[in-house]
Amino acid sequence: MPSRGLARVLSGLALYEPLRTGDFRVRLAGHALRRRFGRDMTGENLSHLLGEAQFAQHAVQMRRLLEGGEPFVVEVRLMEEARLRLCYELLALCVFAPDGKAPWVLSGILFHDWRL
Repeated sequence: MPSRGLARVLSGLALYEPLRTGDFRVRLAGHALRRRFGRDMTGENLSHLLGEAQFAQHAVQMRRLLEGGEPFVVEVRLMEEARLRLCYELLALCVFAPDGKAPWVLSGILFHDWRL
């Protein structure tokens, strides 16, 4: 695969470390996540980035992924004053932490208006 094409895919990746509190720490966040959240979110907890209801729903999916290993895909539509602000697909996979044992979550977002 050409390196430029791969770079576009890598910019949409995020790596989440599950915390004992039930939250997830963002360990790595590509450029596409900066578009989604308006800033670099590396090092932040997911609960601080999402609203309470959205975090609760997303955390359930991520915990289910960590327990069963089955990837999930969701389409996200963010509305602002009855106008579609952002639309993207999110794919989440179970990966291993640097220790090779603990399960973490790797997700990728693909914006509908970005061409790969």
